[in-house]
Amino acid sequence: MDVSRSFEILEINPDSTFDEAKQAHRDLINVWHPDKYASNERLQYKATEKLKEVNAAWEVVHKYYIGKDLHVTSENNHDGRNQDTGSSRTEEVNSKQADSGRQSYSQKERYSNSKASRHQQTRTKSKWVTEGYIYTFRSVMLIIEVVMFVRGCYLVRHTLLTYRFDRSGYVGLLLIFHAIMVLPLAQTRVIRYLGRHVKK
Repeated sequence: MDVSRSFEILEINPDSTFDEAKQAHRDLINVWHPDKYASNERLQYKATEKLKEVNAAWEVVHKYYIGKDLHVTSENNHDGRNQDTGSSRTEEVNSKQADSGRQSYSQKERYSNSKASRHQQTRTKSKWVTEGYIYTFRSVMLIIEVVMFVRGCYLVRHTLLTYRFDRSGYVGLLLIFHAIMVLPLAQTRVIRYLGRHVKK
């Protein structure tokens, strides 16, 4: 990172004093601290990245002032070491907080992904169960239709062979009608209802 870009990040002019640059760095740290955005993961991540950029710019500007004016280091020798250690500690704390912010963001993202996958698995299982119910219902209805149709045909045949169309003949026709018309219609409506339940 070059010096001009570092001054732009710290929002100061190149002719600013060392104290002004230092104060600008502290102000930006207070503005972009990740703990201020703990309630919003996206903003916390952006603040973490911005804070890293501000710290990197401060390192470049600090070296620039030291190289430009040795009076800064001699005048602030006693204060400068404390500032260096303080700034290094601040940067270390900020980097740790940035890492913890990234880790918490990644952990929350993994938790939301696992929660979504569990929800998807639950929906898939319920869909499989409902489709199993539909298959079983179709099989049972098919067996009932075949039995009713065969029984109705037997009764009608017996009536025709005896040349007497009595009550058993009417029952046989009724069984055949139910096996051919009524039961398939009821089966279609029930399956349609279960299909809507699966989509939900």
